[in-house]
Amino acid sequence: MMGPMPEIHDASFKLWYDHPRMVEDLLRGFVPANLVAAFDFATLEQMPAQYVDEGLRQSRGDAAWRVRFRDAGSGGWLYLLVLLEFQSTVDRHMAARVLAYTGQMYLKLIRNGELGPDGKLPPVLPVVVYNGRPRWTAADEVGDMIAPVGAGLAPFQPRQRYLLLDEHAQRVEDLPADNVVTAQIALEQGSVAALAPVLRGLGALLAGPRHASLRRAFAEWTRQVVEGSGLASAQPGLSGVLRRLEEAGELEEMGTLLAERIDEFAERRAEERAAERVAEQRARGLDQERALLARQAARKFGAETAERLAALLGGIDDPERLAEIGEAVIDCADGAALLARAAAADGSG
Repeated sequence: MMGPMPEIHDASFKLWYDHPRMVEDLLRGFVPANLVAAFDFATLEQMPAQYVDEGLRQSRGDAAWRVRFRDAGSGGWLYLLVLLEFQSTVDRHMAARVLAYTGQMYLKLIRNGELGPDGKLPPVLPVVVYNGRPRWTAADEVGDMIAPVGAGLAPFQPRQRYLLLDEHAQRVEDLPADNVVTAQIALEQGSVAALAPVLRGLGALLAGPRHASLRRAFAEWTRQVVEGSGLASAQPGLSGVLRRLEEAGELEEMGTLLAERIDEFAERRAEERAAERVAEQRARGLDQERALLARQAARKFGAETAERLAALLGGIDDPERLAEIGEAVIDCADGAALLARAAAADGSG
């Protein structure tokens, strides 16, 4: 009915991960459970822009968050680096970028005097969220990017790994339910026709004023996708209704509306295709009838008469007129009389 989902809008991708619910569900759904159990999500907070390299943030949408450990003796804060990859190609140097990113953040914490009571640096969890269609093939450990060295140099080489979420490598049915990141992946992998149930589920997950901004962000992305599809052009006024629902952040209502409009669109297209098939069958029947009359004329009056008759028949789409010419092939004594009858039937005689 409708083609695959257009590429996700970069601005929406960045905006989603500026919301704590997205980051919390990213951790809960895609980080090992034994680690997640140690986090106090009530303390989850985004770090000020100064903790994020401006060049990276402008081009990639990266962000820094932190969350406290439940056990105060576990080191206080965990710093979470969320790196967003929405390019069409894999960044094979990602591990080195993550290492540089971590070092820059550590230096800022040191300069600002924000180390723990023991003066140590906080632990870091780098997560790369990638929504490109080619599978991710880059090394996830920076040590794997370094040329092999002997045992004497090995201890001096940096080591750091990042956690990868390669969205298009996931099967939605295998992902955690009731998770906003799972819903985001379902939106990206699906078609416009599959938007409605996901939006209704998102509306239920993001109910309440606390998630109003994130609901609007998903609603904005949905409107842009629908406007880029054939659905909006086939449904006059749909974009205006979607904009009103977007402003109100009404995801469930948007899902219900799209389900109705998609059904209408599908029904109309089915009717159009049925009419097209009837027209095609009629056209094939007329072509076959013309070809038969030309063959009959060739057998009775010769090739030249048949060729001239075929030219006249091309302008006749009425089956009754073609039937009259068929009778003329039988009745007429010569080709000239047949051609005169055909010209009269064509309206050119």
